[in-house]
Amino acid sequence: MKRIEHIIGRYAVFDKKTYEINRASNIEFLNKYSNFEWVLRGNNEEFPVNSKQIESAFYVRTIAEVDGYECQVVGVDEKGCFMGASEESAEHFGIDNISKGNPYFYRKEEEIENIWEERNPIEGFPFKTEKVVYLKMYGEWLDKED
Repeated sequence: MKRIEHIIGRYAVFDKKTYEINRASNIEFLNKYSNFEWVLRGNNEEFPVNSKQIESAFYVRTIAEVDGYECQVVGVDEKGCFMGASEESAEHFGIDNISKGNPYFYRKEEEIENIWEERNPIEGFPFKTEKVVYLKMYGEWLDKED
């Protein structure tokens, strides 16, 4: 399931590439790059930027549809997804300990019909992206990767 790059978190677009965005907080980093507010990570890179350099920024929450239920993706491996069940779907997925804080279950890639990212703006930044980005629809991945 390497087609899912962003599970949950904050992301920013810089130079037409998407990176994880974090506030610059490491003391050593701040001493070295005192004029920068944010750190972008991804594509085997880590570098500082200012707010004005960010083209778009958003929160991502990845959702998978399984057996007609929408479930938040919390992790992926090479064969499938770990997801969180809601109270209404827990019984369907055979989860009886949801009230004990363990609402998670696993499904193989072929058992998941649809997967999409829900994107919401981060205050103070431009938001120049689709609010919903489908990764898999009707059992088919929307990218060219095999």
